[in-house]
Amino acid sequence: MKSIFKHFLLVFSLLSVQFSIAQTPTWKNITPTGWSGDFKQVFYGKGNGLIALADNGYFYLSKDTAHTWTIYPQPDTAIIAAVMYPDNTNGFLYNQVTAYKTADGAKTWAKLPLTGIPSDMQIRTIWIKNADTVFAVVTNLVNGVRIFLSSDKGNTWSQVAENIHNDATYITIYNFYFPTPLIGYGYGYDCYVTTTDGGKTWVDHPFVYDGYAKVYSKTYSYPDGRTILFFDNKLLLSSLGDADTTKTKQVGKTSDRVTDAIAFGADMYAIDESGNFYYSADSGSTWHSRVILNRAVWNNLTGMYFFNKLVGVAVSGLLTSMVTTDGGITWTKYVHGAADGFNKIYCKTKDECYITGNAGRLFHTIDGGTTWNYRDLNSGALQNVVFPTNDTGYVSASGVVFRTIDAGANWTKFKQGTGGGFIYFPTKDIGFIGYASGTPDIAKTTDAGQTWNTWLADMTFVNNIGYGGAGACFRSTEEGLVSGGSNNLLYTNDGGNSWQIKATGIVGNAIIPVNNDWLVINGSRVYLCDKDINCTLEYSDNNDGFLYGSMRNHNTIYLSAMRDSILISNNGGNTWHKEKDALFGRDYGFYFADSKTVYSLFYNTIYKGIFKVQTTSKFNQTNTQTLSCTITNDVDGSYYASILLINGSDTTIINKNILIDSGVPLSIKIPATIQVGSDYKIVVQPIDTIAYSSVVSQTFTLTELTTLEIEKPLVKVVGNRIVSDCTNLEIYNTLGQRMQNDAELPNGIYIVKCNNVTQKIIIKRLK
Repeated sequence: MKSIFKHFLLVFSLLSVQFSIAQTPTWKNITPTGWSGDFKQVFYGKGNGLIALADNGYFYLSKDTAHTWTIYPQPDTAIIAAVMYPDNTNGFLYNQVTAYKTADGAKTWAKLPLTGIPSDMQIRTIWIKNADTVFAVVTNLVNGVRIFLSSDKGNTWSQVAENIHNDATYITIYNFYFPTPLIGYGYGYDCYVTTTDGGKTWVDHPFVYDGYAKVYSKTYSYPDGRTILFFDNKLLLSSLGDADTTKTKQVGKTSDRVTDAIAFGADMYAIDESGNFYYSADSGSTWHSRVILNRAVWNNLTGMYFFNKLVGVAVSGLLTSMVTTDGGITWTKYVHGAADGFNKIYCKTKDECYITGNAGRLFHTIDGGTTWNYRDLNSGALQNVVFPTNDTGYVSASGVVFRTIDAGANWTKFKQGTGGGFIYFPTKDIGFIGYASGTPDIAKTTDAGQTWNTWLADMTFVNNIGYGGAGACFRSTEEGLVSGGSNNLLYTNDGGNSWQIKATGIVGNAIIPVNNDWLVINGSRVYLCDKDINCTLEYSDNNDGFLYGSMRNHNTIYLSAMRDSILISNNGGNTWHKEKDALFGRDYGFYFADSKTVYSLFYNTIYKGIFKVQTTSKFNQTNTQTLSCTITNDVDGSYYASILLINGSDTTIINKNILIDSGVPLSIKIPATIQVGSDYKIVVQPIDTIAYSSVVSQTFTLTELTTLEIEKPLVKVVGNRIVSDCTNLEIYNTLGQRMQNDAELPNGIYIVKCNNVTQKIIIKRLK
C-alpha cells in the first residue's frame, strides 16, 4: 500500500536574500469621515434636534444644544441651504440643480420633481411663503434671474418673473417679505423687487442705498409690519410697515454682511460674517454689539438658531458652534472633531496615539487610527504630548500643562510660565518646557508638573538666548541642547543650572538626539553635532525647508522637506538621500510609532503609513522526507500568513493559515491526494499584504515525500552579540563593513552569513 503522505523532491536553487530596507511606506488616510469642513447653516428639525449643514457632504446632528455632534450623510453633494416651515417638521433642502423635501423633521428627504422649472436652471434660493406657496429664484447664467412659484408645496412650478434687473446673471434674491397676502418684497444681491398680487408678477426697483456691495443680505419683519433690513453694513428700519426701501431710516451699522437674524418680542438678535453678535431690546430701534468669534481664526459666522430668547446657537467655519444661555451676553465655543486643525502627534504604541489640536482638543486612538475619541482640555491651542511612562503623560500649552497619572483617563491642569512650544520629561517627575514663538524661556519641574522654575539666574543663558532660536532638546534630566537667538547653541549638563556657549554660527529650528550625537536642523541645513557639540554641515539645499524630523530607529532619520519629497539618513545623519512621495509635499509633520508604523498630520487630516516588512527565506532539502525552510524578516514579532502549495497550472492545492514567527519552526502535512508532478511552488502569503511581503519558492517536482518544515534560524542574538555554531560566520553592518565575531555590537541591523546562508539580524537597544 502506498504511503498516505506525499513528499517533496527539491530541484530549485537558493532564493536570494534582500538587503535593502523599505524606505517609503504605503499611506492610508485614517481621518474619521466628516471631521473637516465648515458649518454653513443651522436649523431645527422637530424630533431630530439641531441640524448643522456642512460643506463636506454631511449633516451634524446635536440633541444637547450643540455641545456634541453626530454625523450622517446629506442626500446629495454640494447642498446650498435648507429652509424649514414654522412647524420645524416640513422643509426643503437644495443645491443648484436638485431640491429635496422632508416631512419628518429632517430625518428623511425625498427628491422633488421640480416640474415646470427648465433643467438648465440653477437654483439660488428657495423661500416658503405659507403652507402651500413656495418661491424659487433660479438662473441659467445666460439670461436674467427668474422667479418661479409653486402652489402645491414645491411639486409643480410656474414662472412669475424673468430677466430681473437688466437681464443681469450675477444677481440673486436672498429673502422675501409679505406684510399682507398680496403685497410682497424681495431683497438680495444688487436686487430689490416688489409684488402687489401675491407674487404672480414682480417689479424691479433701483437701489435707494448705494453701498459698496449693494447687498440686502437679510430681512426680519414683526407681526405689526415693522421690518429690519440689513443692507451692506447698514441697519435699516421700516416704521410704516410696507418695507419699501424709500421709506426706511438707518438705525445702526454692522461690521460686515449680516447672515442671520431672529427676534423674541422686543428682543432681536443678528450675526455677521466677521464674528459679531448684534442685539436690540427695543424691536430694532437701538443696537449693541460684541465680538463672539475671531474671523481671522475661525472663518465667518454663517447661521444662528435660538430656542428662546436666552438659549441660542451660532455656527461658523471649521465646524465650530457657539452656544449662549444668557441671550448672547456670554458664548461658549465648541469644535467638532478635528476641524480646528491638528498640531503634534505622540504614539505610545503603534496602535495607541494622541494628537494635540489647535483649539484645545486632545485626540486619542487605541486601534491604530480606526476610531478616535477626544476631549476638550484647553480653551487655546495644545502644543505637544509625551508619556515618560505608560501611566504618566503630559500635554503642553501656553501658560499651562496637563498631567495624567492613569494612562489618559483623567487630566489635571497646572500653571507654568512659558509658551509650551516643547516639552520633555526624561522621567515621570522631572521635565522641561518652553519655547513658543517669541517666548525663549525654559522652565523645569521636579515634582511632576505641579510647580515650575524658570531659569533667569544664569546670565550665559539670558544674554545669549535672544528671540531667534526655536530648537531645544533634553536627552536626560541633566543634558540639554537649545538654539540661542545669538547665532549659537547653548548646552547644559547639570539640568539647566548652568549653560555653555557652543557651535557659534549655528542656530536650529529643531534638535533631535541621535545616539550620542545631536541633529540640528535649521531651515534648509542639517548639522550633525557630536557629544562635545562639534558640528558638521551634512546637508544643505536652499530649495528645501525642513520643519520636522522623526527617528524611525536609532540610525534611520526622516526629515519633512515640505515639498514633494522626504530626506532620509540610514546612518545616524552622516549621509542623506531624498525619496519622492506625493503625500510628503503636503505633510505637516510625522511621527514613527515603531520602525514599521508612521503617522502623518496635515492640518485636519491624519495619514497612517506602513512600511512593508522585508521577508527573506531559504528553502533546502534536509533529507529524503523533509523540505526545510528558514523564514526571517527585518523586524521582530509575529504575523499571520497562508502557506500555499501551487501546481504548474497556478491552482492552489494547499492553503493553510498559520502564525509565523521569524525563525520559529513549523510543519505542514501534505495530503495523499496531491498528484505527483513538476512545476510546484510554495508561497508564504501574509494576510496583511500591505505590512508584509510574500515569499515565493522556485518550482520543484513533487514525488513521494512527507512533510514541509520550517527550520530554526542558523544564528541567534544573545544580549548584544550574534552567536552561532558555524565555523565560517561573517557579520556585516548596513554599510558593508565586516564586524568582529562574538563581539558586543551597537544596536542596529546586520547581515549575517553562515554556511552559505544569509540572514538579516536586528539588535535592539537594551533597556
